[in-house]
Amino acid sequence: MSQKSSDAPKSADRGFRLTGWTVLLMFVAFFGTDIAINVYMATAAIKTFSGEVASDPYKRGLDYDKELAAARAQQALNWKVTMTFAPGSHGKDRVDVTARDASGKVIEGLTGEIALNHPSNMQFDARLALAAVAPGVYQAEFTPHMSRARVILNLSRGGQRMFRSVNHVALPGVVPNHG
Repeated sequence: MSQKSSDAPKSADRGFRLTGWTVLLMFVAFFGTDIAINVYMATAAIKTFSGEVASDPYKRGLDYDKELAAARAQQALNWKVTMTFAPGSHGKDRVDVTARDASGKVIEGLTGEIALNHPSNMQFDARLALAAVAPGVYQAEFTPHMSRARVILNLSRGGQRMFRSVNHVALPGVVPNHG
């Protein structure tokens, strides 16, 4: 009676085995998670910022030649227009616009509008109507919602635009958050 005895370990407890199905499941889980995160991020980006800078880009494109003619006419006037921002009263800021002609004489009888455009969010844009407060001096107050803005100033006389400027300015009323 001979019995064979084996000193080899039993293979009943082999632990984790990497099989083809396991690799397939890991592959699908990794790329599925990656794709789900990318879809979420793209959807969130489109919902928060549509990418539109103008609400009527087609019409603005058609008016391009008119804008060039108006810029040439403005340049020929040689007006000196200054715009200053300062903290105002009751938590508001103030913008003062002074207009002088080529000889330095103040220009009266203008109507004006200022557009304060937020750098990245059109929801914070503001339109201000300027009021004459002294000869050649126009003013508006506004509640500050941003620390930097693209400022578009339009001055008109009799419904015709006489002056336009576009500037990027730091506004005084809001302290930027850098943290």
